[in-house]
Amino acid sequence: MEKVVKEQAMHLFCRSYCLHHNELPKSILEIGSRDGVDADILASYFEINPKNVFIVEPHPKHINIIKEWFPKANLYPYAISPEYGMVKFDAVENNSWDVCGQSSMLPRHENHPQEGENWIQVASITGKMLLGEIGLPEIDLIKIDVEGYTYEVLQSFGDDLKRLKFLHLEMENHEFWKGQKLYPEVASYLVKMGFEEVYNEQYKWDRQFDSFWKRK
Repeated sequence: MEKVVKEQAMHLFCRSYCLHHNELPKSILEIGSRDGVDADILASYFEINPKNVFIVEPHPKHINIIKEWFPKANLYPYAISPEYGMVKFDAVENNSWDVCGQSSMLPRHENHPQEGENWIQVASITGKMLLGEIGLPEIDLIKIDVEGYTYEVLQSFGDDLKRLKFLHLEMENHEFWKGQKLYPEVASYLVKMGFEEVYNEQYKWDRQFDSFWKRK
């Protein structure tokens, strides 16, 4: 069932891209991947060469899974944040695959406790540094699902955020993680950086939802 839902969500993102761009995408960047499946769905939809698929995931267990499942994709085993170096990361270990996907740079809010916290040190680079490693002038499709840390990830690109064409973001209107920036702040930052929202799923899911943004 989860695979079907993921495919539907990614295909909606693909169709939305086509509504706003005349050329098909040639590159994919997924930050906060968990398993690489979403990047693979996007690549399959547009028949994108694996050499132009870039996956970012800091959870040690999930890094190994992505290596096994998608060996041809480019894997970056880092957290993306405004900091360069070693940072604290809650690499949740849980029998539920969905709960494992809730690993975050931020602690859970007391109103939404998380079972199985597992704070470790992971390597972190900025989004600007990531683009330097990738080496492409721009990235077409970008999916960011970082459990409350969306604002910080976007901020870490600096002015290079404008090298990203079409964004799929997980947003929150409710504080699931302590100190997280909510939708209004993230949206305001994106507008300031020259992006325009083209889809918002908030009407279906009030607290956590998908939001698509295109570079103007």
